[in-house]
Amino acid sequence: MKKRCIILLAIMILLSAAAYADCQNPMNSKTYTTDRRFCSDTFSLQDGIIIDKDNVVIDCNHAVIKGNNFEGVGITIKNRNNVVIKNCKIANYAVGVFIQDSKGILLYDSTLMRNKLGMRLYQVSDSTFDENMDISLDRVLRMIDSQNNTISFTNKNIEEDFCRYNQCNIKGSFELQENEIEEKSTLLNALKSAIQEWIFS
Repeated sequence: MKKRCIILLAIMILLSAAAYADCQNPMNSKTYTTDRRFCSDTFSLQDGIIIDKDNVVIDCNHAVIKGNNFEGVGITIKNRNNVVIKNCKIANYAVGVFIQDSKGILLYDSTLMRNKLGMRLYQVSDSTFDENMDISLDRVLRMIDSQNNTISFTNKNIEEDFCRYNQCNIKGSFELQENEIEEKSTLLNALKSAIQEWIFS
C-alpha cells in the first residue's frame, strides 16, 4: 500500500508539472506558429507578438500584454486564415490589434484598454470580433477595404460608415468551440482520476 501511494504521488507531481507547463509566458516580438496558452500575468512587450500561421489558437488566459508609451502594435496578424485569439488584455499600444489581408479571424472575450486605436483592419473578411471590451483613448476601430465581418463590443455600440459592409453591434453571433488546449486539460484530469481509481482499487 505504501509503495502504491508513493507511485501515485510521483505520477501526480509529474502530471501537475505537465499541466503547469501548458502555460507559457509570451515573449516580446515573438512570432507564434502553433497553439499557445499564456500564463495569467502582466507582460511588458514593447513590440507585441505576431501570429504567422493559419489555424492557430492563442489563449491569453487573461494575461495583460502591455506596450510602452503608446507605441507599436500589441498583436499583429497578416495574410492568415482561421486564427483564434481569446481572453487577452491588450494595453498601452498605438494599435491594440492589427490585422491585414486575412479572413476567418476570431477575436473573442478580450479587452483593448488605453491603446490609441483599439483595432485596425485592412482587407479583412469573414471574421468575427465578439464579446470584447474597448477602452481606447482615440478610436475604437478603423477598417479599410474590409467586409462581411461581424463586430460588437460589450461596452459600446459602433456607428461607422463601414457598418454598411459589415455587421455591427450583433452580440453573441457565434458559439466558440472547445479548442485543443482545453481538450488536453480535460484529458489530463481524466487520466488523474483513472490513476487514482487504479491505485486505490
